[in-house]
Amino acid sequence: MPSPATTPMNACESSAPPIILFKTPSTPSDAYKTYFSTPTPSPSKPTFNPIFLPLLQHTLLPPALSQLHTLLTSPTFTKKYGGIILTSQRAVEALGSVLTSLQPPPSANCHSNPDSLENINRVRELELPLYTVGPATSRALGVLQEKYLPRCRIEGQETGKGANLAQYILKHYSCPPMPTKDATPTTDAPPKDAADGEDHTVSNGQTQRLPLLFLVGETRRDIIPVSLMSEGLPPEERIRVHELVVYETQLMEDFRERLSRTLCHCGGESEDGEKVVEGSTDNEREGEVAQRKVRKGPVWVVVFSPAGCRELVKVLRAGQGKEENKGGKGEKRVFVATIGPTTRDVMVEEHGWEVDVCAEKPSPEGLGEGIERFMQERG
Repeated sequence: MPSPATTPMNACESSAPPIILFKTPSTPSDAYKTYFSTPTPSPSKPTFNPIFLPLLQHTLLPPALSQLHTLLTSPTFTKKYGGIILTSQRAVEALGSVLTSLQPPPSANCHSNPDSLENINRVRELELPLYTVGPATSRALGVLQEKYLPRCRIEGQETGKGANLAQYILKHYSCPPMPTKDATPTTDAPPKDAADGEDHTVSNGQTQRLPLLFLVGETRRDIIPVSLMSEGLPPEERIRVHELVVYETQLMEDFRERLSRTLCHCGGESEDGEKVVEGSTDNEREGEVAQRKVRKGPVWVVVFSPAGCRELVKVLRAGQGKEENKGGKGEKRVFVATIGPTTRDVMVEEHGWEVDVCAEKPSPEGLGEGIERFMQERG
């Protein structure tokens, strides 16, 4: 059952301007809900009514998790990889699933299963960088690092986007060079694009650095691998990236309908101009429903990933906020914010829709400060 702050119905009743967040609320508490709904003494920081509208559903892939388990518990893991890249919370969840599976139940006797104890100790001894972007993913990764990977270090959390993280890695990544083909071969099967047995000696006699393991989703941008293996870099500075697809992502089938309905509730009118009444589906509308108060005023929509851009633009162009956002005679009603520049660029360059606010930092504070500044400048 959704919490009161997540339902479009409450947007009609609340005097606070609604802010529709294209995300699933985090548990046990969500930083965005806390930030936007908590009143402060500062008159410059308005209070919003957060409405969560999940866009995507994610599924971890068991075969990939099994492969990740094999890699992490292999005694040769640090001879094959110099670090791990995780740029999404789903990737962190995949890593967490594997790390948790290594732990025996409280009632189990580790000494009765020496292999299990050996795997736990081997993982705890791993000492390598965990590269990530953004505070949310970093926080989630920090919980795992503290509990299961105490000797690993989290890096890149301030970079904010993949392109910046790639540059950070190129500048800061250091590890022993890859073994050449004359070294003792290993038997663990690496993920996609690995090339055990190849000669990694470059033309000047130096060897390439160990590859990085990149935990990714089925749909992803290739900015990090492309940047790290750019032909514009000297061969000895290039860093190979082995991608392991650990989850798949699908757009929720009814997302566009839910978004349209939510915007209707927030603005008080549907596309055909009828007042919004209680009841979100045909079945609900069959019963007696009470006319709700309509609220007028701005509605903020926050997009957290490029996947949400297409659906938002389709709804806006279909009628919700269309006249206002296209420069019509009405006062602008729907304002769009993105969590970072990557999503903003997709909105503008691929879908031709101008963004009102782009958060300077991918955090509740970065987003809120951008909205506050925009509203103050707009007057």
